Amino acid sequence: MRIEDSETVERFREQLDDWGVHPRGLGRHPKPDPFLLIALRPLYRAYPAAADAIRDVAETLDDLLALTRDDLLAVENVGPRSVEIVEAALADRGLGLRSPDGG
Repeated sequence: MRIEDSETVERFREQLDDWGVHPRGLGRHPKPDPFLLIALRPLYRAYPAAADAIRDVAETLDDLLALTRDDLLAVENVGPRSVEIVEAALADRGLGLRSPDGG
């Protein structure tokens, strides 16, 4: 690979990160919900495996908002810090996970 090619590939990866898309996630989720990707963008930057795992159980932003903190913690590869990142990203947009009491 020429140096220009590797620089182009790196720039492309950076753009994917900016868009909240992880390269390994593209094949697993062929039609991503752009609103879900925006909400998961910070998580993709910190823990891409956790973001992919969440996308396995939530195909849309509505699916994500219907989950509780405990639902997310039950997902493999998702830990407390990942949930905190998702909650903060949602709170920045005036949204939140479903509360355990159903509200």
